[in-house]
Amino acid sequence: MAQLISGCNGPISGKVGNLIYYISKGKCYVRNMPKPSTNPPTEKQLIQRAKFGMVMHFLSPVSVLLNESYRKINRKKAGMQVAAKQIFAEAITGEYPQLKIDFSRVRLIRGNLASPHFTLMKATGTAQLNFNWRADMQFNGSSADELLVLIYCSSVSDFWYTPDLRIRRSEEACSIQIPPAFVGHELQVWLAFRSENHRSYSGSLYMGKCFNADDHENKT
Repeated sequence: MAQLISGCNGPISGKVGNLIYYISKGKCYVRNMPKPSTNPPTEKQLIQRAKFGMVMHFLSPVSVLLNESYRKINRKKAGMQVAAKQIFAEAITGEYPQLKIDFSRVRLIRGNLASPHFTLMKATGTAQLNFNWRADMQFNGSSADELLVLIYCSSVSDFWYTPDLRIRRSEEACSIQIPPAFVGHELQVWLAFRSENHRSYSGSLYMGKCFNADDHENKT
């Protein structure tokens, strides 16, 4: 059981002997390290560990962006926590040990800005993605909102995104070069908007999967 440490000055966290110090909601706590179990894990435990590891490995490259976006609408929870919970509940398919993430069900960024319908066009014979959208600001949105593009490549287990593309909602079109390490692999693409002052986000929209530079796919 964790105990509150009174008079805690400054951040204290980590392991000291058999004690673990950590901070929660600005308060310092200490608890004993859990004793290692001598019992082999059950099948249920193995399944949960496999799911947790898969989801955390998937989300880790975009953890900063997820936490930043969700912090704008709920400061009591981390974006990584919310995104992982959503994937656990809605996006894991298959039977252990052949578990997979159904990327079409992954939401990633959360927010209140307007997120219009996009069109994604994979240009034949190139390493380029072309996007089109309507700059519809009837609801919560501005012509100065910035476009966010998140590209995931499962072959290299990594995300690509640039925090500042300098592409505005009002432009209604853009082209993005696929990172060299991603060319020739299957890609998953999400789009979102962020306000010019970085205080608000739209929910991300899954655009589908793109294939190598010789394939052509249109997604709306």
